[in-house]
Amino acid sequence: MSDVPAAQLAAKTEPTTPRSSLAELRDEITRQIVILPENELAQYQAHCQAVAGSYEAVGPREQLLAQSIAELRWRINRIRTIENNLLAIAFEALLSDNPEVNAATAQAETFRRNHPVFNTLSICERRTYQNMEKELTELKSLQAERKALAQAEAEAQAKAEKAKAEQTQAELNEAVKLQNLCKSEGQPFDPQEFGFVFSSEEIEWEAWRRDRHRAAQIAANRTPIGRIPRPTHKKPPEMATN
Repeated sequence: MSDVPAAQLAAKTEPTTPRSSLAELRDEITRQIVILPENELAQYQAHCQAVAGSYEAVGPREQLLAQSIAELRWRINRIRTIENNLLAIAFEALLSDNPEVNAATAQAETFRRNHPVFNTLSICERRTYQNMEKELTELKSLQAERKALAQAEAEAQAKAEKAKAEQTQAELNEAVKLQNLCKSEGQPFDPQEFGFVFSSEEIEWEAWRRDRHRAAQIAANRTPIGRIPRPTHKKPPEMATN
């Protein structure tokens, strides 16, 4: 006879049931530890990343709200899933070889044995949904405020750049006029003496550009009668190279 007790022999011969193990995850936003069945961890992470990422949150406050909304939505989906699994108990008399099926039916069995707790959970679902809606409203308000501020800053910057460009062009116009006056009088022209920041080459180039532009306009509007005035500068002035 074997010296092994009958209970141990029975334990060795009985088929083992696949079990679902637990896994933990530290949330990157809240820094809290979340414990879930191992087979749900990847789905939980993918869900939170997809939902929170869809809000394109910027900054810690928006990111925290987006993560909270994603977690609240996960809880609502889980409550509804447990209710569906409860209906499946009657059709699953025997344990399955699939650990995911076992996990689902185990959740439903827990629901049946602890229905007062889950009745409370149903109330929590409604409150959770209400909280999610409040946080979603707050998130949208924050994002609208941030986008409006960014747009106002962009418009102010564009306005300032436009004003600066117009001022620069006005000063360049004045420099070209003074240069033409000095040339007509046979006098030297030094931009710095008149307080301009432009170099002589920049002013020469602007004068040449205007001259060619004026000649092009006359050529476009010319008639058979009359002569087209020759441009003063036929070639662009050479710019100084460093």
